[in-house]
Amino acid sequence: MTATRFTIKTDAGYYYNGFHDAAVVGNLMFQWGQHNSTLDTSQAFALHQSFGSRCYALLTSCSRQNVWSALALASRGRSSFTVDRDGAIDGNYPFYWLAIGDAPGTSIAAPHYATLGDSVITWNDALSDYDGNQVFTTPTALGGGTSAAVLTVTEANIRSALGMASFDGPNRKLTLNRHNDVNGGIDFNYVAMGAKPGKTATGVQQIGDLKLQWGRATTNSDYEQAFSFPEPFEDMNFAVITALQGAGSRAIVSQTRPVNARSFIVDRDASIDGSYGFHWLAIGR
Repeated sequence: MTATRFTIKTDAGYYYNGFHDAAVVGNLMFQWGQHNSTLDTSQAFALHQSFGSRCYALLTSCSRQNVWSALALASRGRSSFTVDRDGAIDGNYPFYWLAIGDAPGTSIAAPHYATLGDSVITWNDALSDYDGNQVFTTPTALGGGTSAAVLTVTEANIRSALGMASFDGPNRKLTLNRHNDVNGGIDFNYVAMGAKPGKTATGVQQIGDLKLQWGRATTNSDYEQAFSFPEPFEDMNFAVITALQGAGSRAIVSQTRPVNARSFIVDRDASIDGSYGFHWLAIGR
């Protein structure tokens, strides 16, 4: 498939590489891109191509520097998705997105995980309804080495991210510990990736011309910090989803525009103090 490219211009006069792309792997189709949220009400975005019958998982991650607010997903469908951000978010809000669903011409019940070479990717929907440690059992176990988990709130008008306390892929444990200003039940969608059991992950999986990369890192500055991929992508049409690891946190790990296909750049909000670990998952070619 050929990527669709366009230009995003923000209120501040910055230009972003807008795009969307897709790749089929067996019965699955992966889609990814970068769009721009401009409304405080529901705003729909078309996928690169319609899934066969449904979208199993869809994540968003802000690519605008110096912000802490999550971009809530209101709904996901076969051919589009809708974001509905909190009214306190102003102006342009560029964001990366990643979607997983069944390939065109197929219609299968959500399998919740897939084996890709020596790696496994798994996903699910869940409900956060507790402010202390809340453990979610992932659909399948991961092997050794590098693993990562990322998540997105799937409920309209929610500004806070859900704090991730820890992720233990081999023992199937994703633990959240959200900020105490988050009230009631909050729906979310998560994706995790690592080695298949019995293997040790390196943080890279190439399947045809599709490349998935993942890892964990530490942000310790309120200024730009570059983080290298294990391997470069072939072009700038890649998407990076991030999730802060910090009990009681409500902030995201915001990014800014990358300058090459070898790395991504974090530029977090100044309200985040000290060192914090974060997980990341990147997709491209």
